[in-house]
Amino acid sequence: MRLLLAVLLASSAVAQTPPVLDRAGLDPVLSRSWTAGEGCGADLMDFVIDTDGQPYIRNNGFTPLSGFTLQGSVLTTTDDVGIGRTSSVYHLGDDGSLRLWSEIYDPAFGEEGQEGEPTTQRVKDGMVVIGDDGQPLSPGMPTASLKPCPARTALFPAETVAALEGAWATGDGKGGICARDADSITFQLTRPVPHVLRGPFGGEAVSTSYALNIVKDGEAYVVTEGNAFEAGDYTFTPDGKGGLVQANPYADGPLELHRCP
Repeated sequence: MRLLLAVLLASSAVAQTPPVLDRAGLDPVLSRSWTAGEGCGADLMDFVIDTDGQPYIRNNGFTPLSGFTLQGSVLTTTDDVGIGRTSSVYHLGDDGSLRLWSEIYDPAFGEEGQEGEPTTQRVKDGMVVIGDDGQPLSPGMPTASLKPCPARTALFPAETVAALEGAWATGDGKGGICARDADSITFQLTRPVPHVLRGPFGGEAVSTSYALNIVKDGEAYVVTEGNAFEAGDYTFTPDGKGGLVQANPYADGPLELHRCP
């Protein structure tokens, strides 16, 4: 099974070119969510495709996929997140369920002669053979049979998108609030995979990471921003004049952010 860290904090480093997808053929898995629970209210997993054509597994976070195909009842996914490649095979059952049938982890990305951890099979024939601690399970545990649920709707409420979507920057006292050397942040919450871009506005982003979660705390928005290596909470509070105030962990005072054109 995937380590919890890789699921929660999926890397923003995805394949340079999204895989070619048969979207019509993938509809049986794209058009619904999946759960191992009793109801469909929480703990859902589904598959989403970004506006740039990049597919993801969405669970508690987003895992980018370098391969995503459905042939008959066999769904095959590949992700290159972290330090290795994981190839997974799911079976669609006659009852509409989805079950992880095979999972192979390759730390060397298919390269020969690499030292270190060998290629391992974590799941075989629907049985978990390697646990999260890397040790074999004896006897193997059966993988969960995921039942279909209605597809999830928008990632964030419309009021959150309206309040945060777009580019914001601090004033530099010289070239205006959206100058290249201004501190800035861009929320992209309607991709549909949400991203937060940070860096000088108009130039290279200093970092690209997922908005793993956004919650309302009074009038403020608390954004959990993360990638494969770290995550942190950032608070953005409307100032009542069309701007945002962000608590600044690197300076004494908060950052005053103004929406860019």
